[in-house]
Amino acid sequence: MKIKILMTAFALAGSLIGANAQQEEALVISAGNVKDISIADNLNVVLIPAAEKAVTIQNDAFKKLKVTLTGNSLQIEAQKTLGSDSQVFVLVNELSKLTVGRNVVVNTRGVLNADKIDVFISNGSTAHLKTTGKVNAHASDENEVSIREINASPAADK
Repeated sequence: MKIKILMTAFALAGSLIGANAQQEEALVISAGNVKDISIADNLNVVLIPAAEKAVTIQNDAFKKLKVTLTGNSLQIEAQKTLGSDSQVFVLVNELSKLTVGRNVVVNTRGVLNADKIDVFISNGSTAHLKTTGKVNAHASDENEVSIREINASPAADK
């Protein structure tokens, strides 16, 4: 039963990834109930909301990424340099802290359900997050961070 549920999660992630994944290398990780995710330098990451409870790693991701789980923290880094078309898809459930290394691009597919997400971002990185809660952005090094709120509906601007 557990294998069937995990396979369903990866199938769901595959359908959310879309047709573009055929042209790029897609690596999938389920972060389960992990609240703190750290992303190492030079990765392209897409966060996808999911109700997964367990931390799992797709076979291709296991071969190319070093994923370390310590308590309620998950660290993701490449074992070797990945191609520019490679994307790491991370299924998240209860994210509250995101630490982003240098030259990392983070986007979301869907809207992350969170009250608050603290984002620590390093030089040369960008994070475009869609969430139901508040985002607190902090510079991990001596740079400045700018944050811009984009309202989902035009009525919210009035």
